[in-house]
Amino acid sequence: MRNNETATTIACLKQCEEVFAPAHAVLYMEEREGGLLYPRAAQPGEIPPHLPQDHAQVRDLAAQGYGAMLDLGLPEEYLSHPDLSAQADRCEELSPEECAQFLLFAFRLPLRYGQQGFFALWQRGVLQTAARRLRVHLEQEN
Repeated sequence: MRNNETATTIACLKQCEEVFAPAHAVLYMEEREGGLLYPRAAQPGEIPPHLPQDHAQVRDLAAQGYGAMLDLGLPEEYLSHPDLSAQADRCEELSPEECAQFLLFAFRLPLRYGQQGFFALWQRGVLQTAARRLRVHLEQEN
């Protein structure tokens, strides 16, 4: 992987690690009938000031993460849509390239009608794990 803006990517991944912690999911989503997850409006002051304050800001962070993953210059074989569920199930074993591939396509979910899948990955802690694993790799690489 190449990235001319590694520091920016690492900063984005750190922010994603914090925001997409499973404990924060309840601040942004709620489960409704049939187990479906929907954005929820937080009460004023409920969300700590250093976190996104609404669902639109969460989508903006996902878009930033998507752009950061594109900037990594992944090899061609990692630019096709993976089986996100299978990758999520073995997240602790993914290579750095697979983590970037997973995040690239996971960060697209809230931008392209995949909100349910994105919220489920968030709740499971998979977004946080993949972001942490990739960040650690990039920090060791530099």
